[in-house]
Amino acid sequence: MENKPFELETRISEQITVKTVKEKNCYVSYGYQHWQTEEILGVYQDELSAREGHLRWVKHNWAKLERKRQLRLLVAEDNPDDLKIAKKAFQRAPATWETVWIEDGQQALDFLFKQGKYSEAWTPDLIILNLNMPKWSGHEILAKMKEDGILRQIPVVIWTVSQREEDIRRAYALGASAYLAKARSTKE
Repeated sequence: MENKPFELETRISEQITVKTVKEKNCYVSYGYQHWQTEEILGVYQDELSAREGHLRWVKHNWAKLERKRQLRLLVAEDNPDDLKIAKKAFQRAPATWETVWIEDGQQALDFLFKQGKYSEAWTPDLIILNLNMPKWSGHEILAKMKEDGILRQIPVVIWTVSQREEDIRRAYALGASAYLAKARSTKE
């Protein structure tokens, strides 16, 4: 039993999981949001303390952890009119989002994989993705994301003008969480 790694995980809400693992000679509890380490919640000397600390933390008001940062959104969209609509929707209270607006598929991949000028990028909690973008299509971006252990967990909403059955089926097969058809005009 000594050789088996200690791991205790509790899902507290849809966004938060507390995970306690053995690291070197102590136990560390982490608060995770959408499969990312957010902060160390506690460090314990033995397994019993780790379990007690973990359970004690669970009983606290976990909503405080959710309020520590805004939700993070990546919008990959090359149409300026559609960008205006998305900005209005996601910058309106109470659910304001920390948002990055990307205009082509290569920038989206660079942001997601933290490459080039996006080496310090954060990992989004949600992605709004257009299918028909320059350089890399939404389908290609989805396929690349689903090859990565962390990125595959991020919900992706396809937002596109295409209503072709083939595009819809392919998006869901690649792991899209939702598929929304855009209006044909700005007024719609």
